[in-house]
Amino acid sequence: MAASRPRPARVDDAGAGLGEILVRQRQLHRRALALALRHQQAEGTRLEDILVARGYASEEAVWGALGTMSGHPLVALSPESIDRELALTLMVDVAIKLRAVPVRRLRNRVVVAMADPADKEAVRQLEEALGGKVRPVRATPSAVRRAHEEVYRVHLVAESTTGLELRAPEATANRMISTGQRNFLLGAAVVSLLGIALMRGAFFILLSGIVIALYAAVVVFRIVVVTKGAKHQDFERVSESEIAALDDLPVYTVLCPLFREAGVLAQLMHAMAALDYPKTKLDVKLLLEEDDVETLNAVRAARLPSYFDIVVVPAQGQRTKPKACNYGLLLAVGEYVVIYDAEDVPDPDQLKKALAVFRRHGPELGCVQARLGYYNKHQNVLTGWFALEYAQWFQQFLPGLQRLGLPIPLGGSSNHLRTSVVREVGGWDPNNVTEDAELGMRLLRRGYRTAVVDSDTLEEANSDFVNWMRQRSRWGKGYAITWWVQMRHPVQLFREVGFWPWISIQLTLGGTFAIALLNLVMWALFALWVLAQFGFIAYLFPGWIYYAAMLELLLGNFYFFYLNLLTANRLDDYRLAHLALISPLYWVMISTAMVKAALQLFNKPAFWEKTIHGLYTTPTTSAHSGFKALVAAESAARAR
Repeated sequence: MAASRPRPARVDDAGAGLGEILVRQRQLHRRALALALRHQQAEGTRLEDILVARGYASEEAVWGALGTMSGHPLVALSPESIDRELALTLMVDVAIKLRAVPVRRLRNRVVVAMADPADKEAVRQLEEALGGKVRPVRATPSAVRRAHEEVYRVHLVAESTTGLELRAPEATANRMISTGQRNFLLGAAVVSLLGIALMRGAFFILLSGIVIALYAAVVVFRIVVVTKGAKHQDFERVSESEIAALDDLPVYTVLCPLFREAGVLAQLMHAMAALDYPKTKLDVKLLLEEDDVETLNAVRAARLPSYFDIVVVPAQGQRTKPKACNYGLLLAVGEYVVIYDAEDVPDPDQLKKALAVFRRHGPELGCVQARLGYYNKHQNVLTGWFALEYAQWFQQFLPGLQRLGLPIPLGGSSNHLRTSVVREVGGWDPNNVTEDAELGMRLLRRGYRTAVVDSDTLEEANSDFVNWMRQRSRWGKGYAITWWVQMRHPVQLFREVGFWPWISIQLTLGGTFAIALLNLVMWALFALWVLAQFGFIAYLFPGWIYYAAMLELLLGNFYFFYLNLLTANRLDDYRLAHLALISPLYWVMISTAMVKAALQLFNKPAFWEKTIHGLYTTPTTSAHSGFKALVAAESAARAR
């Protein structure tokens, strides 16, 4: 049973073991010590980390006992005790890596608070970085981490909002139109006006032919990719024996960006606690906005295990998920990093599966993407359509891209990355509202591959039309922006990725948005022709274009009808098969959302429309009960 404050250690405690000191101080029960020692033997982790991570003893008590043993007594670390000007002489990345912060000068030495002052190599690196002798003192890891946030706040905000723009200004959507693109648009406008003046009606026939050719290219591309994916199911599969053989597990950082998510907080806590990964090797960062008082209060009121780290993102600069992820990435201590959204429920063994895939490949593998699905697919018609679409995307389309060696646009969640790689490429673009797909393209251009792993993360499908419209229009807008940014230098892009990946980017990013937007126009023209047979429509579609368009209409729609039925069959869910028969209504909704996205491209390109979660309450309720049970079990273990 842990007390709130550690008792002062006696001098004769210094030669005793850590566990015995804590037992003697009544900060740790002997049974809990026995459990911790068994975990230490199984995990190969330091005892002090196990005691804190599993809640057997408080961090202050454990680090106080370590201070007694090492001769570096625990000091209180507060903002007032830190010489900020001195602290800023140490680079933030070095400070975070070494878990240290300079405090003050004492004669000819710099007093540095460290989580592990006995680490001689870390002390050596600090002396090299600071250019002088260091006197290390001990502070708790959480106190050092909080000091980093306080001291380096300005730097962290600047790096998370403008870091990518400073390093690669052409890779960010902060400036929508480059000089070259502006010149291209002006040239295209001039050519179009000249075409209308010189060709007159023939120009519009040519335009119709171009649109039909674009339709044909997108449809054929989707058919080829999805057919490959459905046939081969080319996932990276990891066996149980391969998982069991994993050793020397690294620290894994989990970034959980939260904004107005108090309603699903308990579910997230339970999902993270259920991860089958040593808690001493987990670095779960809850990224909370500074002015989101409701979620902040809910998180602070929860009894969070020590591997949860509350990171408060300053309300400065962009207010987007990628900005929050950049902020968390700067504070990450894991060798690998993954993003989970607030409502996510990943497979418990997903981290180990992703790690096994990374170790199976060389350093060219930069990202492992898990499949996304929905736990509320039967809530209503909209969630059923959404579930069918997600299943096609993650279980057929992405595996098809992987099979063909084509670029994979990342999903917004469950993408596992090497921390060094994501830092190398500049993190996420805080100005892009589909930061996931954009990062996937940037990884490709830097020579890194993405693999899809045979592991699932369940999310909450939008069950409300207005909420769904906000989310889908944001996705469409982001795809268009990502395509536009990638095409700032199309020749350079071609040279970097090659012919077929270049074509894939056009059809996956640009083509998906353009076709969904054009659908409403083409459907309207078809309806007008059937109902009124206006002459100008017949003029726009002479024989060769008309028959090509009818072939696409019949065969393309039939294929996607068939694909929906095939997906429902693969899911062994015949309730979804009924919804597949009325999926054209869903296609109309998607096209309507793209109209909204197109309008926002001009007046609000970086505006992040918030998706409301927690509309489906059953998983949240059960997860909340499960999390309460988990907390109760941990409390019981501490008390035994």
